[in-house]
Order: sequence, then C-alpha cells, then structure tokens
Amino acid sequence: EEKILIAIDEPELSLHPSAQKLLSRALLKHSKDKQIVIFTHSPYFIELEGIENGSSIIRVSENKIYSLSKESKEFLVNIAKNKNNPHTFGLDAKEIFFLDDGIVLTEGQEDVVLFPVVFDSLKKQCDWNFFGWGCGGAANIPKISKILNELGFKKVVAIFDRDEQARI
Repeated sequence: EEKILIAIDEPELSLHPSAQKLLSRALLKHSKDKQIVIFTHSPYFIELEGIENGSSIIRVSENKIYSLSKESKEFLVNIAKNKNNPHTFGLDAKEIFFLDDGIVLTEGQEDVVLFPVVFDSLKKQCDWNFFGWGCGGAANIPKISKILNELGFKKVVAIFDRDEQARI
C-alpha cells in the first residue's frame, strides 16, 4: 500500500550477495511511494539512485547520528548518473560507509593499486582503508571528503598528484 512505513533491520542476514542485490533493487523501486528504513551493514543496500527519491544515508557512530547535507546528496545523485566513471561509488567505495576512521582518498584507481606497493617496498604497514578505486579525479576528493566529514569520519587523508598543488 502507499503511504506506509517499512522498516527492515539487517535484510542482508543469510542472503547471498546476488539476493541482496535483488532485494535492494526491489526496495528501491518501492521507495518511490513508500517510506522504507533499512538498518544494514551491507554495501548492497546503499542505492545512490534512491537519493533522488528522497532517500538519505545516515551513519551511526559512537552513539551519534550523522546525515548528509543537501549539497552532498546532490553530488551523490550526479555521480550515480556518471556512466563514464561508474566505479567512483561502486561496491568497493560503498563499503566506506561501514568502516571505522582511517580513510585514504586518492585521485584514481592506479593510486589505489600502487600505494600499497610503495608501502610494501618501504616495509611499512598501512592499516588505513583506501576509498574504493579512487575518487574519480582530483576534483571529487574535496566533495567525498565533505561527505565523510558529514558522516562523522575524523581521520581522512587525501593524496593528490603533483600537478594538483593548488587544490592541496
């Protein structure tokens, strides 16, 4: 029925990832005329397309509730529509919403692949988490950093290429 509230706690439990995707898509479809609240630990239920329907991403950390600004929601809607760079907020990047502090933002996927190699060659351990497959370019780093800040992350660093001195 329309105008009803559906609340689901951890719909991913005991579901295969492909079933999680199917359920997430079904819930997204029904979110156009129903209020659906999902409490999840699964990146499969982070549907950026739903933000255009009025969805929100809310993170609870250290007994505090964090949500996104209108500007950050607009950025996520636009990034979800970017078919030339679909991995910017792909599954690997969506995992970020479920991690603790210690996030590394880089410009692109080659950085995500090469920086761990650099750490290994220096015999240094990096316990931080790299954001997905990069931010999809230097211009996205401040916007993604803002999103992480709004969601309560405190330890976030960015690594820019040398040609981005002004942006640093």
